[in-house]
Formats: sequence, C-alpha cells, structure tokens
Amino acid sequence: MPEINFKEWKFVGLISLLLIIIISFPILFGFLSTPKDNIFLGLQLVDHVDTPVYYSWIEQVKEGHLLFKNLFTSEDEGRFIFDPFWLGVGLFAKIFSLPSLVAYQLTKIFLIPIFLAVIYIFISHFFVEEKKRKLCFLFLIFSSGFGWAVYLIAKFFFISPSAWPMDLWVPEAFTFSTLYNSPHFIASLTLFITTLFLMLLAIENNKKKYSFGAGFAALLLFQFHPYNAPTLAGIFGLYFLFLFLRAKKIRWQILKHYFILLMISLPAILYHAWTLNNFWTRQQFAIQNICLTPALATSLLSYGFIFLSACFGVFVLLKKEKNDKSLFLLAWFFAQIFLIYTPFNFQRRMTAGLQIAMSLLAMSGLFYLIDTNAVFKKIFDRKKFLLWFIFIIFGFSNYFLIINDFIYYLGPPQIYSSYLSKNKNEAMVWLKNNTTKESVLLTSPANGNLIPAISLRPVYVGQWSLTAAQSAKTEWLKHFLSDFDGQTRATFLKTNKISYLFFGPEEKAVANFNPDNDKYLEKVYHNEEISIYKVK
Repeated sequence: MPEINFKEWKFVGLISLLLIIIISFPILFGFLSTPKDNIFLGLQLVDHVDTPVYYSWIEQVKEGHLLFKNLFTSEDEGRFIFDPFWLGVGLFAKIFSLPSLVAYQLTKIFLIPIFLAVIYIFISHFFVEEKKRKLCFLFLIFSSGFGWAVYLIAKFFFISPSAWPMDLWVPEAFTFSTLYNSPHFIASLTLFITTLFLMLLAIENNKKKYSFGAGFAALLLFQFHPYNAPTLAGIFGLYFLFLFLRAKKIRWQILKHYFILLMISLPAILYHAWTLNNFWTRQQFAIQNICLTPALATSLLSYGFIFLSACFGVFVLLKKEKNDKSLFLLAWFFAQIFLIYTPFNFQRRMTAGLQIAMSLLAMSGLFYLIDTNAVFKKIFDRKKFLLWFIFIIFGFSNYFLIINDFIYYLGPPQIYSSYLSKNKNEAMVWLKNNTTKESVLLTSPANGNLIPAISLRPVYVGQWSLTAAQSAKTEWLKHFLSDFDGQTRATFLKTNKISYLFFGPEEKAVANFNPDNDKYLEKVYHNEEISIYKVK
C-alpha cells in the first residue's frame, strides 16, 4: 500500500470541500430561485429524466420495501429489482425522515470525499512524489475535452452538430461530471477503481486478501451497475495477456486471483441473467436502453487534449522498459478504447473510467518530460501556472455544465422542468393517498415521469427506457388523446387496465375531447390545473 502523509490527506480534504461547494451551489441556487406556487425537484439538465427514477426507488424503500418495482410501465411483474445502492440511500432517507431530494444530495456530498480518498490512494500507487500525485489528482478531477469549443462555435454560426461531445452531456465519462451528477455514478466509479486497485495489489503481492476484497467490491458494483463488468473483464484480460507474453508463459497465480474475483462476483451476474430471462419488462429495458458512443471524431473532441496527452504517455511507456504498472495502464487504455465501440447497445456506459486511464497516461508523459527536460522542470516548479493550465485550458467544459444548470433553473417553463407546480404536486399526492397501489395512470410522458416518484403509482407511459414497449405506447397514447372516438377510448382504457386519467395542461394541449363528457370517466379530483378521472 502506498504511504501518504498527513499533508497530502489535508490537501485531499480541501479539494473535497471545494468540490462539495461547487457541486452544491447550483442546486442551492435552483432551490432559492423556485417560482411562486412551485416546488423544487432538484433535477439537473443532464439526466433530468432519469433522476425521478431514483426518487421512485428511494420512496419505495421509505414505504418499507426492500425490492423495487418498476412503476414506469403498466405491466405488473412484481418486486424483483434488487439494487443495494438505492436501497441504502432509501434506508438513509427512511431512518432520518428525509425527502428524496435531500437524501439524494446528501448521499452525493457524503460520497465525494470517499471517492477522492480512493482515487488519491490509487494515483499514489503509480507516482511516488507528492507534487506529482497532487498534480495528477487535480488533472484527473477537473480535466475535460473540447466540448466547450464545439458549443461556442455551434452557437456563433447557428449550427447544430449531429452529436455533441460527451464532456457536455455524458456524466459517467468524466470525473467532474460524475461527481456533479448522480451519487450512483460516484459509487460505481469508486467501486470500479477499488476493484482495479485491489486486483493489482493481489497480483503484485500474491495475497488472496486483496483478490477477495476485489471480488466483494465487484459483487456490489455489478449488482447495481452491471455496465462495468465487461470493462473490468476487458482490462484484466488484456493486462493478463501482456503479462503472459512478457513472461512467455501463463502465470497461474494471477489467474487464481482472478478466479477468486469471478466466483465472489458471480451471484450478481447470475441475478441479472435471471431477470433478463424471466421478466419481459426487464428484457424491454435492455432493448430500449440504447446508449451508443458517438462517432470517433466526436469522441476525440470529447477528450481533446486529454487524449492527445495520453497518446504521448503511451509513446513514452512503450519506449521505456515495461513494468507491471505501465503494462496495466496500456492494457486499460487500449481495452477500454476498444470496448466503447463493441456492438453493445450500452457501449457509451463503458466510457466510465476511461478518462482516469487517459489522465494517468497523460501525467506519465508529462512527468517524463519534467524529469528529462530542464524547461519542463522549470514550468513544473511554477505551481500557479500548472493550476491555471488545468482549471482553464483543460477544465472549461466543466463550467458549461454548471452554467447550463443556472440557465435551466432561470429559463422559461418547459415540459421537463426542475420545478413542479403546487397544483400538480397536490394532485399527485392525492393519487398516493386515495388510490390503490395497483392503479395504473394514463397521462403524458412528462407527468408519467414524475408520478411514480411522487404518487408511487404505475403509469402507462413514463421514463423512456423503463416503459416497456415505450415507442408503441407513446403512439397509442397520442391516438387516445387526439384521434380516437369515445367508444374506442373506452375500449383502449379497458384493454390496457387503466384505472385513472391524469388530465393537466400537457394532456389538454393535444386532446380532442373533454373527459367531463365521457360517460366511462368519473371526475374524482379537481384543482385549478389538474383533473383526475376514474375509469368506470
């Protein structure tokens, strides 16, 4: 294990505090900017559609459930979803009687220093000098790509790129955006790095205690974030191949440690295989959860100077005598570059951790220049220059994430807003208190994305990937509201086992009928904005 002094831990603590302030400020601003007669949902522009899903999990735990039910689809396949991370957040919220928003944000704040401590230990395994560790630490956290430049050029010339660079919108692809976004991304990246580090220690020291630790970290990681499983398999597979080629033989003691990791983490893999084989809604989620990596040119813009610096680091490591650590970094880089373009529909999810590999390689190249070139050595001694270099040249896209959230909170009302009118909230709370848990709601996708988090009732159409047969259902909903005659609407409601119609501004904007005039609907709730009808 690397030795880290108190001064270094103090530095890590200060950066943790700085990040917590930076990341919390937009949320606090959004809360304080809440318009009159509205409540703040705590959503951020990136992944604003997904956050209500996490609130739904938290609220289900607060109701006493240990297994989750997918409330964003009308099919009832029971409670089979086991997610230990959101279960833990939900228990935290239940014990301290916290709203979902508060539990979500506090969990993020709690996990940031844990992740930073883990990543600093990991960095220290590769770099001995304190100054180099700190510089790599800062670079890894705050560096980003050329997304900011693409954004400014597009705005200036009034053009819209076919795909935006990932540093502007893919939270798991960059460390800062991971910390800025959802706590489950922070937890998954922490466990990802922990698994890598413990396996490295197991191989280098030939001690089973480390491979057992790696196995348990992987077990927890795969259970709530299985997208990291192929990434870890690819990294270790290529790393082992490099080690075997260098030794000109199979090193069985290495495979022994990997076997321990596999056996301990196998239950999580078997669980996901079981759910995919037995639950249609889970199969639909796997099909619909399409997260493709952008074209290569966009990906290169996404990583910008980080990628170019990493390539130089690769060149430096290939020139030098290969040790286990350099072989590991090379394997990590090449394996993950390959994996993000493999034919999985979740390939973009496998970008998690790639920026860390690139950052370690980039710093390896930079430190080589510092150690061999007097000019770079002089620059390295100028701390202010290096800090400005990281925070301004490399970190500019991070500022855009924050600025866009300020614009999101100050902008005009929109369908997927971070603010919910008190009338809508009152209607959704009424549903929770006055309907059975099996009652299926028909409403617009925007309202269907919130009802499972507030009312804890299933909806016909909700979140884009969790609604089974989402495209077809969205089309049927459109026909129900704008095309069907009265008898066809009645048949549709009965066929799809709809219990209530949630009728608000979004539904009224496209509906060609007045529910008050339909004899198969009974108005059971009404306020200035929302009417709720029970299907007779």
